[in-house]
Amino acid sequence: MQEFITTRQGYRTATSTGRVLTGRGADFILIDDPLKPDEAVSDVQRKATNEWYSNALYSRLNDKRSGAIVIIMQRLHEDDLVGHVLAQEPWELVCSPAIAEAERCTRSRRSGGPRCFTRRQSEALHPAREALDTLERIRRTIGEYNFAGPSVPGTRRNVPNAAIALSMPRTVSLRAASRASGAALALGRAGQRRARPART
Repeated sequence: MQEFITTRQGYRTATSTGRVLTGRGADFILIDDPLKPDEAVSDVQRKATNEWYSNALYSRLNDKRSGAIVIIMQRLHEDDLVGHVLAQEPWELVCSPAIAEAERCTRSRRSGGPRCFTRRQSEALHPAREALDTLERIRRTIGEYNFAGPSVPGTRRNVPNAAIALSMPRTVSLRAASRASGAALALGRAGQRRARPART
């Protein structure tokens, strides 16, 4: 495990999906891409990831009332980790496809009050990084099926770089995950232990 400790005694620990977490706890747990696309078609891999979450990770929040678990991933299968947790209890879902499928307002909680992030139909998620014409070229090159990703019942079809983030239904700001006094356990695939700026 990789551990980073702050001057205010907060810390961040990074490990890989499936690793032993004995003796570890966290105020915020971030799970980043727990499955690779090729692993998602394997019943064994999916089951192992889901059981690791339920049996080893789920109880690791220091305070079950105020802590939060966030999953960031692209939907890959009906029974991927997102599908697994949604079948267990209600979660707050944020879906941001690379190309907006319909006009939608995503509300966020901020210290200055709620904010609405509006995307219009067919608008690129991050035009400065991937313009709409770039995404359309990718769609033509790899084909509609591969571009859209798997069709998962109960969700919209995904597109490249679509991020689905879920957090436990608690009044918790993700910005708090960046505070120096908090403890965060960041979990992802091996080789993907990277910090991401917290956003609300």
